[in-house]
Amino acid sequence: MEQLTKILTSNFTSNALITAFVVVGIVCWVAAWISTHVFRGKIHSSAIAIAAGLLLAWLGGELTGGKKGLSDITLFSGIALMGGGMFRDFAIIATAFGVKLDELKKAGLAGALALVVSTVLSFYLGAIVAWAFGYTDAVSMATIGGGAVTFIVGPVTGAALGASSDVIALSIAAGVIKSIAIMIVTPLVAKAAGLNSPAAAIVYGGLMGSTSGVAAGLAATDPKLVPYGAMTATFYTGLGCLLAPSALYLFSPVLLTACACCFMQQAPGRLMYSFQRMKPGQIAIQASLCTQEEEEVFRQKLLGDKPEHRIGFAFISGTSDELRNKLQRCVIGCALKNQIITRQESAIFTLCSLSRQALTHALTNTITGDHIRLKIALVSTSRWLAVAMYGEAQVYQRITQEIMGLCLHRYPPA
Repeated sequence: MEQLTKILTSNFTSNALITAFVVVGIVCWVAAWISTHVFRGKIHSSAIAIAAGLLLAWLGGELTGGKKGLSDITLFSGIALMGGGMFRDFAIIATAFGVKLDELKKAGLAGALALVVSTVLSFYLGAIVAWAFGYTDAVSMATIGGGAVTFIVGPVTGAALGASSDVIALSIAAGVIKSIAIMIVTPLVAKAAGLNSPAAAIVYGGLMGSTSGVAAGLAATDPKLVPYGAMTATFYTGLGCLLAPSALYLFSPVLLTACACCFMQQAPGRLMYSFQRMKPGQIAIQASLCTQEEEEVFRQKLLGDKPEHRIGFAFISGTSDELRNKLQRCVIGCALKNQIITRQESAIFTLCSLSRQALTHALTNTITGDHIRLKIALVSTSRWLAVAMYGEAQVYQRITQEIMGLCLHRYPPA
C-alpha cells in the first residue's frame, strides 16, 4: 500500500498541471452537486466553486505557511501554473474569441449604453472606494477601479500601469466578490427586474459585466438567457481592458481632486479650516497632526490658500537614540524632494539645527528605551522655516504618551 501511495504521489507530482485540472474538476463537480441537491439551483455552482477555491487556498497557506495557497503543497503545485498569468491571458482571449461586433447591434442602443455607462461607473466607484481606504495615488485607484469592473480588468490595468502586487491582488479580490455577488443575487432579483427575455438579458449582461457572474446567475434563472447575457458581458471585459489603463486612468487625478474637495466639505472638523490667517508654525503643527490619508488633501488646500508655501511630510520610528541617527537624513531628503529648502549648505545646516531642536522638545519627558513614532511636517515660505513633530512614545506595553515638538527660523531680510 505504501509503495502504491508513493507511485501515485510521484505520478501526480510529475504531471502537476493535469493534476490541477483534475482537482479543479472535482471541486466543480462537488459544487454542482451541492447547488442541485442542497440549494435547489438557487445558488449557482460557480459561486460555490469559487468560495471553495478561496477556502482551499487559505487552508493551503495556513498548513504550509507559504504565500501561494494550495499550490505550496507539492502535490498541488500545478495549480500555480493553472491559475497564473498564462492561463489568465488565455481566458481573456477565450472569452472574446469568436464574438462578432455585429452581434452587439442586436442589443440596440439600450445595450450599448448599458455597456459604456456600467464600465465607467464601476471603474470610478471602485476608485472612490480605493481612495476612501487610503489608496490615493492614481495608479492604485485605477487598478482597484479596474478590479471593480471585473477581476480580469484589474490585473490587466495594474500590469499596464506598474501597480504593486498587493494592489493587483486587491483588484482581483474586488472583482471576485462582485462576480460572486452577481451569481447569488441574479436569481433572487430576476422576477422583480423583469429578467425574462433575451433583450432584458442583453441589457443585464451589459450592466453587470462580469461574464462568469452573469452566465452563472442567468443559468440559475433561465439557462436559455445565458448566451444573450454573456454576449454583452464579454464585450464589457474587453471594453474595460481597453479603457481602464488609458482613458479612465487619465481622468483618475480629476477624480482624486473631486474626492479631496468632497472630503473637505464633509469633514468640517478636520480640514475645513482656512490657512489664510495662519502663521507657518500653526500650519506646521496642523500638518503634523493630519493622517497619511489626509496629506494630499492638506497639501492641495494649503497651496490653494497660500501658493507661496511649501510643505513636506515624513515619518520616523525607533528609540530616542535611533531617532537622532535617522533624523538628519530623513528631513534633508524630505525637504529637497518637496523644494522646501535649496541645496545651499547654510539652508541644510539651518534645517538640521531646527529639526534637532524640535526633536529635543518632543523627547523631553520620554525615557531612553521607549519606542517612539513621530510624524514630521516641514513648512517653508520666503521668510520662515518651521519644523513640527507629533507622535507617541510607548511607555509600557499598550500605554502610550503623546509627544510634540516645534521649532521655527526666520530668514533675515534680503
